[in-house]
Amino acid sequence: MDNHIVGPPKLYIDTNHLVNIARLRSGERCDFREAYAFIDECITSRHFGVVFSDFAALEWIAGRATEQSAQEIAAVVDSAKLQYRLEGDAFVYTSEVLAECSRQNANIRVPALPVLQVRIPDGTVHSSLGMLAQEVPGFLQDDDRPAHLQGEIPPAEVPVLPAAKYVAGAVRFKE
Repeated sequence: MDNHIVGPPKLYIDTNHLVNIARLRSGERCDFREAYAFIDECITSRHFGVVFSDFAALEWIAGRATEQSAQEIAAVVDSAKLQYRLEGDAFVYTSEVLAECSRQNANIRVPALPVLQVRIPDGTVHSSLGMLAQEVPGFLQDDDRPAHLQGEIPPAEVPVLPAAKYVAGAVRFKE
């Protein structure tokens, strides 16, 4: 068995942990201070890649959260030297089903859905929704299309935006 690390470890940090790192950075009280300081050092120095979902900002503004508190969480993500984009759950499962179909019958043509991609500032990432809409006729019905596309086919690639931009969009959506 090969024991070489092929790439940096990926670290999925849930909202609670991001909040604690943001508190630590602002000097507020934080349980397990040393542990969160270590994680913070690891994500800002490229030791760990942070996994980010485009939908996370909706969770960050839920309940009594404010835009400021959500932006503090986004700042933790945006400070990570290495970030990965996690596609939405529905596409992760779709990708697994399609991979199994391909394994069962190699003649079945299925698009490779990238469910975990490196986020490079000012770059682009593949969109599973856009790829499926373009490569699988009939996959996307008119009422499945996001309202902002007004009947257009979603793009197969989308720009990489800072987490702070997702927070601003989530706040507008909430209002």
